[in-house]
Amino acid sequence: MDMIALLLSYSAAAAVSVGVIAAFSSSIDQMLFRLMPSELGPHWTRYVKFALFVASFAGGLPAVGRFDRSPDAPPMPAPDAMMMVMGSAVGSLMAASWLLLIIFGAALAAVAIGKGYAELRKVREEPQPGFQDDEPVRRQEPAEPRPVQREKPAIHR
Repeated sequence: MDMIALLLSYSAAAAVSVGVIAAFSSSIDQMLFRLMPSELGPHWTRYVKFALFVASFAGGLPAVGRFDRSPDAPPMPAPDAMMMVMGSAVGSLMAASWLLLIIFGAALAAVAIGKGYAELRKVREEPQPGFQDDEPVRRQEPAEPRPVQREKPAIHR
């Protein structure tokens, strides 16, 4: 039973990993093709999908150290084996959700920074209020000099 439970746990982790990649494949493609140049987009999508598979599969692997390999060890009870398989599926989902949160959070930050930069450039390129584009800039003439008083005012005590 131990070997069957172990194979089922590995299979559950692999199935969940493949399912998550299938569910988010189009979203990952759209996101990276929008952020990356066209020649880098396919390579980055392949890498992100590979990283997502590896992280979610590794997150769902059961702890192998709890198996007793001696020939006279009692077999694992069926409820424990089922909990190990379910634990593998949940661990894969949790690892995938964290990695997807990081990936989509970084993409959201990149889009927000890009839009903020575009808005900043747009504000800088707009004409200043009070000036027309075809109107030349007028220079102000210096003010008239004030007359200088030679007498000092009397100080009243």
